Amino acid sequence: MTKDTKITKKSVKHEVIHESILDWGKFQESRGIYPHISTKEYLSSSSSKTQKRMKKIVQILNGVDLESKEKLKALKNKLKTDYTTCWYPCSADDFAVIHAIERSEWLPDLFVYTDYLRNEFNLEEGAERRYEYTNSKILSKSELKITPNYKYHVDKTFIDLPDLISEEPIILLLEVGLWHNDSGAFLGNKDVIYFNFENINFLDEILLKQKIKIDFMIKTNEGMAWGGGRRSIKGSYGLFSELGVDYLLTDKHGEHGDVKLYNEMVEKHQLSPKAFKLKGIHNRAHLSGRGTCYNVKYTEESFNVDYLQTLFSKY
Repeated sequence: MTKDTKITKKSVKHEVIHESILDWGKFQESRGIYPHISTKEYLSSSSSKTQKRMKKIVQILNGVDLESKEKLKALKNKLKTDYTTCWYPCSADDFAVIHAIERSEWLPDLFVYTDYLRNEFNLEEGAERRYEYTNSKILSKSELKITPNYKYHVDKTFIDLPDLISEEPIILLLEVGLWHNDSGAFLGNKDVIYFNFENINFLDEILLKQKIKIDFMIKTNEGMAWGGGRRSIKGSYGLFSELGVDYLLTDKHGEHGDVKLYNEMVEKHQLSPKAFKLKGIHNRAHLSGRGTCYNVKYTEESFNVDYLQTLFSKY
């Protein structure tokens, strides 16, 4: 870690790229599994039935003023309708992960970040962040709002830092520039929608209630130790078919999980999740890196809640 890397109460969010991620493209190609996952190729191979019946995240958003409405309109025109979305719960301001997963041949078009901590991370226009391998800069920021009815709530039994929550949600459309730390090479501008939400509230009231399609999910550096969280988002693993998740990046950070969360969401939203297996690189060397990439392979069988314990312990 470089001496100017920022450390917050949330967690240590420095970028150490796991070899298994960087080898993921070679692994796929050697087995004929989605070599280089672009949006076009992904859509032709993903669960199209799920895709058709679900909404995209930008469909439920609007700007709060003329400028932010124009920014959102420009994003919609850029994305069109066939785009992929990557959700990163407990994200903090970890924009470096974008470069890491793109090097693994994952190419989501839009990133959705969620974190309940307010004012703990600098998300202002011009804010720069230095990671171990990547530098980021917020090039533009626009405030958005959610158009359907929803209930914003931070359950204080779910978190460790209740004094840092926001009374009202903040939703930001960010354009983030990335550069290589050593060479200074420009890595591209990325679109990020940042939701100042507690993860479970976002899963419940936004993703499941509004039937939002999430193609990729990042579960890494969750913050279940001294990072501010008390309930793990891993209970959502059993809901992958309801979210439309086809790809998962996860670290093996303890064996915590939340079967109760799965049961609560199934009952509340009257869900019928499908069974699946995770297929990918199984060499899980214990490193403080990003983790391992997996394909989510569905079956027509119903999801067995007992399988959650296996997922919690192995993934």
